[in-house]
Amino acid sequence: MTSPARAMYQRRSMAPSRHADEATSIAAWLSSLRGHTQSFAGATRGMYVSDGRTRSRTAGGTPGGSRAGPLGVLPEGGGHGDDEFPSGYEHDELHGLLDVTGDSMTMSSPLMTSNGPFGSAYGSRGGDEAPGSVISSGKGSGSGLRVMGDPAHLASTWQTGFNCVNVFIGLGLLSTPYALALTGWAGLAGLVVGILACFYSGSIIVRAFVRASEVSGGSYLICAYPTIGGIAFGRVGELVVAAFVLLEFLGAEAMCVNFLWSNLHVLRPDWGVRSIALGATLALLPTVWIRAFSRLSFVSLLGFGASLGCTLLVAITCAAESSEAAPSVSPAAQLPMFTTIAKFLTGLGIITTSLGGQAALPVLYEQMRDRRRYKAMLGGAFATITAVYAVMGVSGYMLYGEGVGVLVTSSLATAPGGIASELATGFVVAGTFCTVAPITAVLSKMIEERLRIENGVGVRGLRTGVLLTAAALAWATRDTLGNLESLVGAIGSLMTSLILPSCLFLKLCADELHTWEWIVNALIIAGSLGLSASVIYANVTSLNS
Repeated sequence: MTSPARAMYQRRSMAPSRHADEATSIAAWLSSLRGHTQSFAGATRGMYVSDGRTRSRTAGGTPGGSRAGPLGVLPEGGGHGDDEFPSGYEHDELHGLLDVTGDSMTMSSPLMTSNGPFGSAYGSRGGDEAPGSVISSGKGSGSGLRVMGDPAHLASTWQTGFNCVNVFIGLGLLSTPYALALTGWAGLAGLVVGILACFYSGSIIVRAFVRASEVSGGSYLICAYPTIGGIAFGRVGELVVAAFVLLEFLGAEAMCVNFLWSNLHVLRPDWGVRSIALGATLALLPTVWIRAFSRLSFVSLLGFGASLGCTLLVAITCAAESSEAAPSVSPAAQLPMFTTIAKFLTGLGIITTSLGGQAALPVLYEQMRDRRRYKAMLGGAFATITAVYAVMGVSGYMLYGEGVGVLVTSSLATAPGGIASELATGFVVAGTFCTVAPITAVLSKMIEERLRIENGVGVRGLRTGVLLTAAALAWATRDTLGNLESLVGAIGSLMTSLILPSCLFLKLCADELHTWEWIVNALIIAGSLGLSASVIYANVTSLNS
């Protein structure tokens, strides 16, 4: 890397911060929204990370010992208070261990990250290097990159596959029947094409991240998305990636708040929408002020479980009523193959919202015990993802037809109704409620670091403002939730999960690419840009009509 570019990533010494507990606790239990679930592949020891000089509390002989914990969670104890770092360490910014990705926020364990406006590190001044293995980008790779951690704590292929499915299947699954109702059966083809594109993107993004780590001159894998953008395209690239991440997170939080209101209204239809919105938002305020979320770690998979539970309930209901020739189930032949171009594009936007999350894959790759099986794992995971989305979409579409709600939970209240649908909706409410706080924390943390907001009053004020901004956006789109989901997919997901990975891949791996790879990635970039513009236009036209 050129000296100016390298200089941009040199370490900036900063005073110790009081956000370590917050950083580790948030990451320990964050469930993602539209497939933005936390990657929790394997337990690992706590690490402090610097530019190419990663040190381990476990290997460095930290006083008081250490304990294994969830992925990327700093071990508790060790003779240090909640607001302290071990002697000899400096704390730069949250994002050294906190990866802000297009699909999710995950705590990246043992990584090397570089300092920059949106990607920095926990630095070290001493200690021994922890043991690790070596990875490389494949063809034409350099000397290889070390991966920190005891191999015994790395994830198996099956565990990594489950984590991958967990990343891509979230609460956005609940809108799949509505997306299919907008597109008609042709939407299934769009789903398959989108999943194939995401599968390929998931393969190349890891190669790009590995190559960027090699180019930067470090010894360890970089997994912070904006940092990779900076290595490839300089400061402009870093800011562009960070901007799209911020936009996607704001849209995701607005969707999350809207999901919460909508599902509460399903459970309590006698309550007014305005009362639900006001009461739920006020109830959320104390949660976004809390910095220690570790006691809520039990909800880390709540949204994922609720989504799969709803899928099972919809599929069973559809099968049961179809066998009874119930009039509520529409024969597939009676449902349209294609609706209109405007509806089709809006539906595709919703589908793309659910398929984002590629930027979390380098973290899963890094924590994989046998990285030679990464592509096989990815193929199996995406086959499972295809099946789950297809089952939910087809069952919900056949069961409720073109009148299916934006969230299938609203339709479940009428068929089958009863305690089963209420329990499913209740789990969705709980999962959504517990997801808002960490999304707010991640979104505001990027702003806090840029504005150097450190005191408690300032942090709480900013987080209150972020929540109220998301709530205002959610209220403005309360009757057009489908359009909001579609726009988040068009603006955020397509950019962070398809366009940017291809751009980074072409830039960083140019010297090892075949002609067909240039062609495929150029088609992905052009097609995604065209689809994004078309979806935005269709939604704006729909909102103005």
